[in-house]
Amino acid sequence: MAETVVLETSMGNITCELYTTHAPRTCQNFSTLASRNYYNRTVFHRIIPDFMVQGGDPTGTGRGGATIWATMSARVGSITDNRLGGWYSYRASKAAVNQIIKTFDNHLRTSAGEKALAVSLHPGTVKTGLSEEFWGNVKGEKLFSAEFSAEKLMEVLCGRTVEDRGKCWDWKGDEVPP
Repeated sequence: MAETVVLETSMGNITCELYTTHAPRTCQNFSTLASRNYYNRTVFHRIIPDFMVQGGDPTGTGRGGATIWATMSARVGSITDNRLGGWYSYRASKAAVNQIIKTFDNHLRTSAGEKALAVSLHPGTVKTGLSEEFWGNVKGEKLFSAEFSAEKLMEVLCGRTVEDRGKCWDWKGDEVPP
């Protein structure tokens, strides 16, 4: 069953039919952005009746809207938070990811200003085959499904501003110290 989203335009409404069984994430993203009025005042430069529309960016300038580059990291990459030691290569790799994000964000700051930023994200312990050996050491309420973690990380990303750039954020929206 297809979901519909209505876009209100200056030329009338456009009803978009979304095929959630074929592209669930894309449809969810589009539906969420539409519900937040992200597409308000978007210029549509190509319209094929009963088939499709192509829109420009939300700024209407053709130069694009704001962008966030997000990379997965982990709390164990925090030097400040390292109280247990061990896991040398994993800790070092996550610390490197956080440094790369900081450096990349510095590049974005100079090349794109406030239109682009980079952050890293700590999803918590997600119940997948990769974390299975650690499940026994994690409290039940801190062992997350992939869906829960993804939803929380999207909330975190939607709440970021340019003041948050170049940092690592956990699934609750708290900064993970460097």
